[in-house]
Amino acid sequence: GRNVARQYLVIKGLSTSQDDKTIRVTNEEGYHVTKDIGRLLSNGTLQLLGRLDRTKRVSHGGWFDAERLERHYKRHCKLVDDVYLHVEVHDHLVIAIVRPDLSALSAELNMSIEDTNLDEFNLFKEVIYDAMMKTAMKTGLKSFERPNVIILADENFPHLHHFLHEGKKDKDKIEETYADRINAICLA
Repeated sequence: GRNVARQYLVIKGLSTSQDDKTIRVTNEEGYHVTKDIGRLLSNGTLQLLGRLDRTKRVSHGGWFDAERLERHYKRHCKLVDDVYLHVEVHDHLVIAIVRPDLSALSAELNMSIEDTNLDEFNLFKEVIYDAMMKTAMKTGLKSFERPNVIILADENFPHLHHFLHEGKKDKDKIEETYADRINAICLA
């Protein structure tokens, strides 16, 4: 669940230089609420599993920031129109759900790609996967920041329509839409 803390050493606020205001960092009950997700182990220690903002701790101690990496692949890989990264921390598995740039893919393969079920063509997957790997290596991404497998998406990803989350992908709807394919990959 979500981590909250209340103890003697948790600060109650941060002082600002403007008008001598204090910004509260605790809620009404005096708890400090973090964006961390964790679970309480049987020995009483807390294991951090990830964050609400799709940043997850991987087994060797690094942090996998899915949103930053999605922006990176979208900006630097010409075959990627949009991407959603699903990470299985315990299986060391990164699944990239990719909405390809069809005009760039057509030019790369020198063929017309229209009204095709993209995910059925392994050639498309291989070309896009290779382009993503080249991008990752060229731009210095770590091995755990590179996808292990890709799923091709035919439609645009749903986004959250809330002023606080403008531009963020709707993780729940994407995970629900691609659940069968993600599970098939994880169970293979």
